[in-house]
Amino acid sequence: ETVETMGYFNGFLKEVLRMYPPAGTLMRTNKTEENIGDYKIPPGTQIIIPMYLLHRHNKYWEDPEKFLPERWLQTGKDREEFLSKTRYAFLPFSMGGHNCIGQRFATIEAKLIMAELIRNFDFRISPSQKDTKFTLSNIVVTTTRPNLRVVVKSRK
Repeated sequence: ETVETMGYFNGFLKEVLRMYPPAGTLMRTNKTEENIGDYKIPPGTQIIIPMYLLHRHNKYWEDPEKFLPERWLQTGKDREEFLSKTRYAFLPFSMGGHNCIGQRFATIEAKLIMAELIRNFDFRISPSQKDTKFTLSNIVVTTTRPNLRVVVKSRK
């Protein structure tokens, strides 16, 4: 219950999932002919949804390359507009009939684990990687190249 009321913390997690979705792409096969703009997509076509790119598209996200947990904390009419604009542009666990069955559990579990880790430990990038330029690979799952090294210290 307490974790659910932590507004900034929840915005932080959503922003992490926006910028670094667990899966970089989704593949679906349409069953019926679809029209997208001037294009007809015949049934049986494999459609690739690049979530990593969708989550960073400036059509849906203001300052898409910036890490801004505050974007999730809007209220009133601003919140309604934001949620309407991004409804189909934020898909960390897919959407619709094929979304991740464990989405709710995974989110709650992540919040509980992260809260404990953040409360008890300090995380820093390893000094050996201080000036390292990282790239992301998101073919199946999102990973860094080279692998990220982290130094963890107890806060107690």
